[in-house]
Amino acid sequence: MRQFLLLSLVLILISSCSNDEERRASFTIEKDMNFSALEVGQKLAFINYNSNCSDITSDVNFGGDTIILEVITNHENREFVISEYYTPYSESIVDIQPPAIEYSIHWEDDFIRIPERFNSQVFWFYANDTIWLEPQNTIALTQVGCQLEKEDNVVFVGNEIGVTPQFKIMDKRIRNKLTVSCEPYFDLDGYLFYDRNTLYGSHVTYFLNDNFQGWIRYTD
Repeated sequence: MRQFLLLSLVLILISSCSNDEERRASFTIEKDMNFSALEVGQKLAFINYNSNCSDITSDVNFGGDTIILEVITNHENREFVISEYYTPYSESIVDIQPPAIEYSIHWEDDFIRIPERFNSQVFWFYANDTIWLEPQNTIALTQVGCQLEKEDNVVFVGNEIGVTPQFKIMDKRIRNKLTVSCEPYFDLDGYLFYDRNTLYGSHVTYFLNDNFQGWIRYTD
């Protein structure tokens, strides 16, 4: 009986390692997406996470889904098209892979504009269509639980642009990134973490049940 249990445990560990290898093998990224110099073929990969705010440092579910953002078209006047799609082995794929969604991105030297972002997994909550890459004015932010606060313990929402020294999700960290928030909706708050070159994370907190979910950039 003991040998059977040990054999079962070994098979489970092998299966888990195999799944991880399959996930990594399901996509390749030769060029990271660079907001400062967009080109066709550039990609970003993100893994999802979710939990309750009381567990953000200890019990977060990572990696059930992986999505790719890929620059697929370059139109004139700095207009590009991004394709956003799930990778194979994502948990959201039940029978067939859902179709990719596409949306335009307009690139200038100091900002990008994403007018049709509401079907995106990462940009959907952001009410402003413009992301400033080199803002002239920023405010300091501090993580408190699963949210960000500015001075005087005020929750960060609205049109200001902040700098987050560290946003910690269990053992993963996003450090020293520009941060924008959503408009003050009644039931959620959301953040995008980025710098001049690329996006590092997208995080949403739901006030009604204190749950959160998001996407963090995948790195080997």
